[in-house]
Amino acid sequence: MKYCALLRGVNVNGTSMKMVEVCKVFADALLCHVSSVLATGNILFSSDKSSSELKKILEKALSRHFNYEAFLFIKTKEDVLEIFNKNPFTKSDDLHIYAFVGSEGITEILLDEFKFYFLK
Repeated sequence: MKYCALLRGVNVNGTSMKMVEVCKVFADALLCHVSSVLATGNILFSSDKSSSELKKILEKALSRHFNYEAFLFIKTKEDVLEIFNKNPFTKSDDLHIYAFVGSEGITEILLDEFKFYFLK
């Protein structure tokens, strides 16, 4: 299955990593067809393992190799296509479109936080 790993906090706040090294960590974890998307911290790869298995394996490997607490999201090719296909905005040369990727149930958590801080 084809996956995209979205690494959180890469190349900010002192966590500096070269994508060549990140790809090597993924390849050393026996993943196939590993490549990076520029210096974004987004890694494309293939594996027969599940998303949850990959998350555990890769967070541990990245934490060990780069000496930081790694956190990443693993999305299937289909998940990524769904994000793009559900984009409600029209492409414009004057604007950038960003997508927020979060964990299961994050919408409710963020809404509760918003209500707590802003709707007292």
